[in-house]
Amino acid sequence: MKNAVYILIMIGLLLSACSENAEKSVPISTVSPEKISELLTDLYQNTAVAEIREISAEEAHTLSFESGARLEIPENAFVNAKGESVKETVTVQFRKFDNPTDIILADIPMQYDSASTNYMFESAAMCEVLAFDSSGLPVFIKNGTEIGVTLNSHQENTRFNLYKLNRKSKKWEFRGKDRVEIY
Repeated sequence: MKNAVYILIMIGLLLSACSENAEKSVPISTVSPEKISELLTDLYQNTAVAEIREISAEEAHTLSFESGARLEIPENAFVNAKGESVKETVTVQFRKFDNPTDIILADIPMQYDSASTNYMFESAAMCEVLAFDSSGLPVFIKNGTEIGVTLNSHQENTRFNLYKLNRKSKKWEFRGKDRVEIY
């Protein structure tokens, strides 16, 4: 009983101390679990989802994607890790990144080096193209072969350049100037 009275006195003192400082305190807002779930659902629904196409490695293909992006893949464009031409079906996985949420969630580094000076990378749009053989092993673009990539962008500016992310070093490599068509 003495302990209960003591606890009530302590709670009373704490509450009176809190009420004296109430004018100085900042209200704490709470977010319901439902609102957190809604925010996370919106976040993940707006992330770059891979679109997958299966193609014959020996034929030329034009692949169109929901984002409006397009890949122009010439015939016999792929080699395996040994440098041998791939002759079977290839699975092409494509993701487009055109907003900060997608870029952050994909853990894409946004710093680059130019003449030993670090800069924050600004993107009009970027994409990831991966390809795999029927065993699930990665295939690569044959030396001297180019895959045409067409991306639409929300930017109405021609000041952007082309870069390729080196996956091992996590550094951007300058590839030149892009060709911009404004519609």
